[in-house]
Amino acid sequence: MRDEARRAAELLRDSLQERWTLDGLAQTVHLSPSQLGRVFVEAYGTSPIAYLAMLRIQQMAHLLHTTDQSVAVIAHQVGWRDPDFASRQFRRRVGTPPSEYRRRAARREASGLPSLRPHRAPMNPVLTRQSVHPRPLRAGCSPQPEH
Repeated sequence: MRDEARRAAELLRDSLQERWTLDGLAQTVHLSPSQLGRVFVEAYGTSPIAYLAMLRIQQMAHLLHTTDQSVAVIAHQVGWRDPDFASRQFRRRVGTPPSEYRRRAARREASGLPSLRPHRAPMNPVLTRQSVHPRPLRAGCSPQPEH
C-alpha cells in the first residue's frame, strides 16, 4: 500500500467533520486527484469519498446507539451539513432510517438481545492504523468503528 493512500485514509478517519473534496485531499497528500483515486481504490477497494461516507455512517450508527442526540446534531457531528442528506445516505447504506435504527437498537438493548446490526451496508474496513484491505460487512456485523 502506498503511503499516500494510507495517509489519505488516516486524514479522513481523523477529520470526519472536514468538508473534504478529492482535489483537497489529493493536494494534502501531494498527488493529483486521479492518482489519489487510483492508489486509494487499489488499497481500500473504494474511492476516498465513498470511504469517507462509510466512516461517517459508522460513526453515525455509533452515536445513534450511544447518545440521545437528534439525527440533525449527529449528522453535523460526522460532517454532513444537511441532516436529510445524512438520513438518506444512512438508509441507503444501512437499510433502515436513522430514527428506526435507534428505536430498534433501544428495544433490543431493553430486551437483553445483542445490539442491532444493519442488514445491508457496503463495506466495513478495519479502522486501525494497521488496516490494509477492507472487509465486506456481513449480516450480523456492527457498523461501528473498531477502537
